[in-house]
Parts: sequence; C-alpha cells; structure tokens
Amino acid sequence: MESKSQRSPFAEAGASPRSVLATPQVPAPPAPPLAEMEEPLLSARVSSYRTGEGCRPHRPERFHAAAHLAKSILGVGLLALPKVVSMLGLGAGAICMAGMALLAYASLHVLTKASVRTGTLNLSALVGTTLGAGAQAVLDLALILNCFGMLVVYLVVIGDVLVGSDGNTGLLTPECGSRRVVLAVITLLVIAPLLSFRTVRERQAQGLSAGALLICTVVFLVISVSSYGVFGKGVDADIIGNYTVDALSKLVWPDLAQAGFFGIRLGVLVALTLSFPLHMGPLRSSVWQLLFRQPLQGPGTYVVTYLLLAGIWSCAALLSNIWGVLILIGSTAGAVLSLIMPGVLSLAMEETLLETAGAKARRQAGGALLLVIGLGISVGGILHVILYNKDYHF
Repeated sequence: MESKSQRSPFAEAGASPRSVLATPQVPAPPAPPLAEMEEPLLSARVSSYRTGEGCRPHRPERFHAAAHLAKSILGVGLLALPKVVSMLGLGAGAICMAGMALLAYASLHVLTKASVRTGTLNLSALVGTTLGAGAQAVLDLALILNCFGMLVVYLVVIGDVLVGSDGNTGLLTPECGSRRVVLAVITLLVIAPLLSFRTVRERQAQGLSAGALLICTVVFLVISVSSYGVFGKGVDADIIGNYTVDALSKLVWPDLAQAGFFGIRLGVLVALTLSFPLHMGPLRSSVWQLLFRQPLQGPGTYVVTYLLLAGIWSCAALLSNIWGVLILIGSTAGAVLSLIMPGVLSLAMEETLLETAGAKARRQAGGALLLVIGLGISVGGILHVILYNKDYHF
C-alpha cells in the first residue's frame, strides 16, 4: 500500500501539474475606517480618477447637481435683474447677459479642466494645490464674503416679503411686530432648525429640495424678465416690491390680484428659506478652514452655524435695500470666484503631453482675458459703491 508521503502530488482526482502550481495571492487592501467611508458629497480628491470607475454619476445625482448649480448661479440677484435691464435698456441688457453667460462658461470650462488634471473636486483644495496657500486663503475669504452677503440679502428679501418695505405691504400685519422682531422669529424658529437638519442629514435633504429649488428658479426667471415690460423704469431694486395688489389689479381681476400677491410672496419665501442650507454649508466650512486649516466636524459645526446666523440676522436687520449689497458682493467676491481666480488658474495650469502649442496659447489668452475683465469689474464696482453709497442705505 502506497504511503501518503510517497503519493504523487498529481494523484488527486482531476489534478494536473498546471492546476497545483501555486498562484500568487495578492492580499486585499484593509477596509478604510468608517469616517472615511462616509465621504462628503464633494470630496477633496477623486479616488477613482485614474481607473475611471465611478466618474459618471447616476441620473438623479446629475439632476440634483444641476439643480443646485442653477440655483447658485441665478440666486436672489435675479430679483434685481429687471432693475439692471431698466438702466441699460433691452438691447444693451441682452448683450451684457449674453457676454456674462459666455464668460461664465469659459470660467467653468477652466475649473473643470483644472479639476480633471489634478484629480481635485474641491475648489479650495484645487486652488491650494495649483497656486499655493496664499491663493487658497484669498479664495476662502471670497467664498465667505459671497455666501455671507447672499444670506444677508436672502434675509432682507424675506423681511420685504413678510413685513414690506418703502410703503409696500407684506404678508403680515403691523401687529406681528417690527421688521427686526419678525426676522428674529423666522431665524430662530425656521432657519436655525433647517440648518440643524441639514447638518445631520445633509445628503437626504438635498434630494428633497432640489426639485423645488429648480422650479422656483424658473419662476424667478420668468418674473424678472417680464417685470421690466410691465413696470418699465419704475421697477424697484427688489422686484417683489412692485407686485402689489393695486399693481396686479390693473392686469387681472381683483381676486386673482390678491391671489397673485400672496402666491408670489409665498413662493419667494419658501425658495429663499430652502436656499439657506446651500450657502451655509460652504460658508461655515470656509470659515473653519480659514481659521484652523482642518475639516469642520463635530460640535464645532453647530457653534459656527449659529454664530454665523446671528451675524447674518444682525446685518439684515440694519439693511433695507439689497442693491448696494449685490453690487459690493459682485464686484469683490463674485469677481474673484467667477473670473479672477479661474483666469489665474488657466495661466498657471501645467502643460500636459497631449496639449499642443496652439491649445496652450488659447488657454493662456483666455485666462488673461478672464483676469483683466474680472479686475475691471472689481475696480468699477467698488468705485461705484464708494461714490454712491448714500443711495444704498448702508
């Protein structure tokens, strides 16, 4: 009887010399910690950039991203668009809007190309990687000013909707309190809980608000463009003030005028309230990043959120006109974020092996154009605010 020690290694059923050769086993990588598995929606690095895995989002994710991007681009400044058109005229206004749309496209094209080349999705990290810590600090400051200023404008418009302004009535009666009291109640009872919910369940909340925000954005666009044709040169900086019951009664039946008065203000109120989390998220993250150079997490999230909200209420309670604030934000933070920083990125972007000399020249020329236009808008806007600051009720 053959012993086990003398048995051939190929004596097993179905065995062959090829099947028993040892195959190198590559150990599986260790599982990442739970904190790393729960990445934020916009992570700092693209983990699957080289493999291409996961680069294409699903349709619902693309819809949510497009909705948030459209709302961020249009924003509450759309309410002041009829005022701009009334100052420039229809022809010049249309040309300026088309020009700014082309500049915005060029800016987004530069940011997308830089993101793909570096594998970085976060804008602050992208600027820090490409231009250094100083440029990243400038970008963070611009983002803070932009988000903080826009939230102040949101709260001012909410006050116009509820309390009224410049003799125009709001949804509430005078017995409900002064403008400052009403804004304090809205901030404490509505906006603060909404921001707390966003902090805990940020991903789920995005899906709930994306569709509503996109619909409200379309409504804002239709209202703003058509308002100039209705009110002409008498349009207010905040177009909501023009939509009174008396003004609407000249266009429709009295009952429809009252319904329109209430419906327009209610729609603006809901849209602006839901927009608060979209700007508060990057605002508090940029403040924390600028101060401590580390991600915001834990109880510090609530502390920063409520301190910023208190500052936003304090500024909004003192303002009654959004025109000057929008000019100041657009000529400083808006110019840096939309034109100046993308222009510098385009000039500083590293050349790739596939980029031809002509493509490099076009990229650098486009970057220089964005930079020059951004600096021109910034200087002109700041001078305008300084020379005409008495008209803005600062």
